[in-house]
Amino acid sequence: MICVHSFVGIFIPRKDRLKDMGQNIRFTNLYIKNFPEEMNNDGLAALFADYGKILSAVVIKDNMNGKSKGYGFVSFDEHMSAATVSAMCSSIAFCMLNLDCV
Repeated sequence: MICVHSFVGIFIPRKDRLKDMGQNIRFTNLYIKNFPEEMNNDGLAALFADYGKILSAVVIKDNMNGKSKGYGFVSFDEHMSAATVSAMCSSIAFCMLNLDCV
């Protein structure tokens, strides 16, 4: 499932954040978590390639062993691509990986 975060700060409930942003939310970068430690940048990009042009896909890795920490970021060229993935992943497990979504 997919988590979308814009900054780190005082907790503000999602409904309040969305209300403050208005109707024109145009995110293109998705925070992805709960994938296997074997995941790499190419694998992460391949998971989402069918949903639109990907500008970047980055898996955050452990400095000690080089394995995935289980989270990363996918940046799409178009807002609709990111919105489609976000909506889809909030209701089902994506590719049976059970990715987390907010």
